[in-house]
Amino acid sequence: MALDAYETSPMEQVLKGLAGMCQHLSQKSANPWDGLYCELLHKYFENIVKARERGQFVATQSDSVQCEAVYAMDMVPFHISMVSCTLAAMLRKQESLLSTAKAFGLPPEVCSVHRLAAAVFLQRWAPPVDAIVWNNETCDNNAKSSELLTQICGVPGFYFDSPYYADERGVKYLEGELGDLFQFLGRVSGKPLRQERLQEVLRLSQQALELNREINELRAAVPYPANGRLGLQLFLVRWYWAGTENAIRFMELVRDELKRRVAAGGRPKERHRFLSQFLTPNHSWKLLDWMEREHGAYVVNETNFHHFGPIQWDFSQPVRTLARRCLAEPVAFLTYAPVERWVKAVREDVKTYKADGVIFWAHTGCRQANPTIRIVKETVQAEGVPCLVLDVDTNDPSFVSDDALKERIEGFTERLE
Repeated sequence: MALDAYETSPMEQVLKGLAGMCQHLSQKSANPWDGLYCELLHKYFENIVKARERGQFVATQSDSVQCEAVYAMDMVPFHISMVSCTLAAMLRKQESLLSTAKAFGLPPEVCSVHRLAAAVFLQRWAPPVDAIVWNNETCDNNAKSSELLTQICGVPGFYFDSPYYADERGVKYLEGELGDLFQFLGRVSGKPLRQERLQEVLRLSQQALELNREINELRAAVPYPANGRLGLQLFLVRWYWAGTENAIRFMELVRDELKRRVAAGGRPKERHRFLSQFLTPNHSWKLLDWMEREHGAYVVNETNFHHFGPIQWDFSQPVRTLARRCLAEPVAFLTYAPVERWVKAVREDVKTYKADGVIFWAHTGCRQANPTIRIVKETVQAEGVPCLVLDVDTNDPSFVSDDALKERIEGFTERLE
């Protein structure tokens, strides 16, 4: 069934809420990037809502389909997972959406990220889309859930295969898959890929990733110069806006402010430095604020969001360069790869960021990430770095209360002290 009409009020409420948050954060936040982050989130949602009246085509993407591919086709990207999770969290409708998914036949064993995405379209809360694009990276749910959305929405879909190894053979293979993807998007939009447009997008992407690298070097400073939310914000800005001036605008603001803070001596109230692994629950970002306020505990980096693989930028071969960019994205480079790579990355980040603890957000529905916890935990604990594993559902606040999580975190900080 094609979803040409949709219930407009949920997205309107989110846009209204984001507009109010932008105003509040621009006036009250101690971090100048918080207001801009909210502004960019509002703009991303607004682009999706207004695409039809602007005569633009909308293409959804799954987790490891880089938005540069969509921007290069001058289409509007719709990140299925993060838009659905943000919508549910802001409206506090996780329970009703998960109930919708259950009634449709999706059991609790399926990751809640993908159940929410299906429910958003089943409830007709998402504006119409023109195409759905997905691949096999990250998890098996990712490989299948978008196929379901093509049936719910009645629109064409394109699945492309990503290689397991990020060597030159894998790059060449993915280049062919991306070539087929661009042909598909060209048929949907009626406009073929322009090589010069892809080159422009990739140059902007390179700038954003270089700024991201600079920022993460600054985050290694002692005391820590930022807040615990920054890593999540950087990650989402990259997923929403990589290949655009908006990503550069955000990251330049962050970099320049962090440079100023590092020169001034950071935040002297720091007591604990944590690495964060996997995804902080979408409904519990305030836990990070509480950790800083009550315990001087800062998340100083997130390995699976910011530990990139190598990228060779060659703008004379833009599709091949995009393939390298896709395979280097941390979520793909670390989770769709041999576990030894993950272990090595965490060990490196513990040393680089001088972490005195590692927190694993063990999302109950993740069959890919959770089996790595014991391996990584035993490795870093053997080197004297304690670990805390928190059982959570990244989209279901009823799974565990924030008070229960606070109690576990407090106990962990007491052990460290």
